[in-house]
This record gives sequence, C-alpha cells and structure tokens, in this order.
Amino acid sequence: MKAAFIFLALMHCGLGALSATLTVERDGSGDYSVIQDAVDAAASGDTITIGPGRYDEGQIVSVPGWTEYVRVLVKQEHLTIIGAGMDQTIIGPNSPWDLSQGFNMGVEGGPGWGNETVIVKGVGFENMGYAVHSYPASNLIVEDCRFSGNHYSIFAINGVSVDVVGCEFRFMPRDGRFLLLDNQPVVNVKDSSFILEDEHVWRQQAVKLQRSFGEVTGCMFNDGSIGLALSVGSSFKVSRCSFVGQEKWGMLVDGGSSLEMADSRFEDQDTAFFLSNISPSTITRTEIASVSRDVVRFDSGGGDFSITDSILAHGAQYTIYQFSPCDKDTVDSPHIDMRNNDWGTTSADSIESWISTCTFVVDYEPFVGQETPVEDSSLGSFKSMFR
Repeated sequence: MKAAFIFLALMHCGLGALSATLTVERDGSGDYSVIQDAVDAAASGDTITIGPGRYDEGQIVSVPGWTEYVRVLVKQEHLTIIGAGMDQTIIGPNSPWDLSQGFNMGVEGGPGWGNETVIVKGVGFENMGYAVHSYPASNLIVEDCRFSGNHYSIFAINGVSVDVVGCEFRFMPRDGRFLLLDNQPVVNVKDSSFILEDEHVWRQQAVKLQRSFGEVTGCMFNDGSIGLALSVGSSFKVSRCSFVGQEKWGMLVDGGSSLEMADSRFEDQDTAFFLSNISPSTITRTEIASVSRDVVRFDSGGGDFSITDSILAHGAQYTIYQFSPCDKDTVDSPHIDMRNNDWGTTSADSIESWISTCTFVVDYEPFVGQETPVEDSSLGSFKSMFR
C-alpha cells in the first residue's frame, strides 16, 4: 500500500512537471522581465504570461536568405503566450515602422526552428515589419490580439492551420497585408475587424488568402482598396461579414478560387465583387447597399456563379457587368442564376439596362416580394411579363 501511494505521488508530480507557467513582468516582479528570456527557459507545452507594458527587446536572427531582428523566437514544439490584454501588453517599438527599419519581427516560429504550434492571446502588436511571422508555418492560434502600424500583421506560408479570433487590425503603413496566408489547408478567421484608412498613397488590401481553405465569419472590413481577396485556388465560406468603403472592390476572387457567401453586407464600394477565372461560386442572403460602378464585375473564365435572395444596388454603370472576353459565337451559353433578388425596381427595361453580358445568359425574376411565374425567366423573356 505504501509503495502504491509513493508511485501515485510520483506520478502526480511528474504530470505537474509536464507543463509550467512562467511569468514576465516589466517591473521585475515576475520570473523574468524580458519575454525572450522566458521563452528560452520554457519547455514544450509551457505557458508564458506577460504583464502590462511595452516589450521591444529582441535579438538578431540569421536564417538562410536573410538576417532580421526578432523579439520573440519560439523554438519549442508547443508554446502558449498570454498577455494582460490587447491594450495592456504591447510587443514592438513606440515609433512608427518604415521601410528603412527592415522587416523586423514580433513573434517568429515554425518547423525550421523546431516549433509546431504557437498560441498567442491578449497581446497588442505595434509598428513592426512582421508582427507574427511563420514560414514554413506553425499551427497558429491568435486570439483577442490587436495589430496596429505593422507592414504585415500575420504572415504564414506552407502550414497546416491558422485560427484568428476576436482580433483587431488597424493602420497599415505601406502596401503589406493585415493577414496574408498562403497554402494553409485549414483557416478560420472569426469575429475580427480589419480597418484601413479611407485614403492612402498605397492601394492597400486588408486580407489575402491564397491556396488556402476555410471560413471567414463575423468579420468587418472597412476602407482601403480591397477588403478580402481569395486567390490561386482558394475555397472559402464567408458569412455574417460587412464590407464598407473599399476604394476598388469589396471582394476579389480570382485564380480558380471559389466562394460561398451568405448573410453579409456591402456598402460604398466601386464594385462589390470582382470575379476573374473563378470556380463555381454562390452568393445568397447578402445586401449590396451602394456601389459607385457595379455590384459584380466578371470575366468568362472559370465556373458559373449565382446570386440569390439578395438586395442588389445599382451603380452608375451596371449591376452586373462582364468585362471580357466576349465570345458572341458561343453555342451553349452558360447561365448566371440571379433569381429572387431585390433589384430596387419592377421595371423590366431598367433591369435589362443594368445587365451587360455577352457570353453568359442571366436568369432572373422580379424583385423579392413580387408575385413571380413558376417558370424560370431570362433576359429575353423578362420584358414580356410586363407587357
């Protein structure tokens, strides 16, 4: 019995030793006062908690191809970093970043360093070249963090998964990205805001996702040139998102990418959707409140798309516009399903004048709420319903 008790006690101690919490406090009251010192002392599975204050200490790191200043270099297989809050714990300098400072980094990790997973919560990242950088990428979980004044806020290529939840992104000093993810099989971006300036010398794009797959839900994209771009074969579900004030396009989808969008809203763009060489895509239950040019601008490359059960604004040019190429000799014209939408009018002549296509046939009916015939209608037959 005594031997069994000793064995269980030793087991309990061993399990407790599997993970530890190391504290960092700027005033020296914690285990460490510099984040990197705590990271260097940590084992895989440990958690580092960081108290209030600004932390800008780092080291020069050399890897094949470049040498950069890195503030937090993670080499453990798994590490969790928890700040006191996005406005309390700040990583990065107080002075604004510019190109002369180079692409210095905040948190850096990845398989090349022996790191597989980094979890960061409750931290503000300010004024750096790359706030969170991983290439080849770790599994990244970033929650309740704030990013401001960084050239790239989160940059991850060739990884497995990225989760961004409850984060705030503001002010980009140049032509970087708040979020650039490339070749990520699992991406979840949730309940986050991406706020650019309404005017800037650079045409800025908030988020670019390429060769990646996942969901973007409950997010807000304000101002800049482009809100959200899906590129190079990406496939995403986008829901409950708002896009306001983009100078060019609310969303760009190109390079064989596909989009499933629902329950979202667009306001004050040049064009809400720019689609080029897409895979089959759907947009439903979405309000386009105002555009200065078109709701959708597209080419004939790639698969079909549909817009249903939505509210469609009318811009100065068209509601839907096919810009190129125009193959008028197409025998079997593909169809675009735009039935059961609110066009803002019951005038067949007006709706027809707002659609400009040459390869595609647009199927549509009177706007939501109006009695419609059972059979499908298209450009050619729609006008006859009102004669």
